[in-house]
Amino acid sequence: MSSDFNYIAIEGNIGAGKSTLTKLLCDDLNATGLFEQFADNPYLPEFYKNPEKNAFPLEVSFLAERFRQMKDLFEKPDIFKPRIISDFVFEKSLIFARFTLAEPEFLLFEKVFRLLQPATPKPDAVIYLHREIPSLRENINRRGRSYELSISDDYLQKVTEGYTRFLKETPEIPLVLVEADQFDFLNNPKDRADLLNYLQIKRTKPGLNFYTM
Repeated sequence: MSSDFNYIAIEGNIGAGKSTLTKLLCDDLNATGLFEQFADNPYLPEFYKNPEKNAFPLEVSFLAERFRQMKDLFEKPDIFKPRIISDFVFEKSLIFARFTLAEPEFLLFEKVFRLLQPATPKPDAVIYLHREIPSLRENINRRGRSYELSISDDYLQKVTEGYTRFLKETPEIPLVLVEADQFDFLNNPKDRADLLNYLQIKRTKPGLNFYTM
């Protein structure tokens, strides 16, 4: 793949397969992986129990952690693995905050987000994994994180709508929308190779930034 792609971000709903694909592409391309840290976030399980009470501290903690992770890695990249693939974009913080926070909290959150955003790197391309809600639910149940099992279909739908808004509002970043239910990136290396080839081909076409694979 061309060195034009020094930073690729993988995005998608909860259970879309972001981390799995990120790990696989890092192996395929000898790249450094940037993975969202959420396992130790004390607010996440509590958020799913009581969203209204815990949404603001959760979103602020994720915002701070995503900023710290990006700052640390991009300021001191691995010279032997200079290409970076992440399983999130920084804008994810705003996507979730739009529908998890009440308006006064969101306005405050957005101010902080806008202060930090200019200091974060922009990906050379975003791969967005779209799955239907039953497929997301199946993946969530399969990995068995107890705090995720209570996530409602309505919440997953709101996440999808949030990403749809983000994709429409971010025309400057080359984007590949992947109907992920049609591929088996985990067990079929050819599917991953086809994805990377597709991304490379579309990169060479000026004036077009949105593609569906």
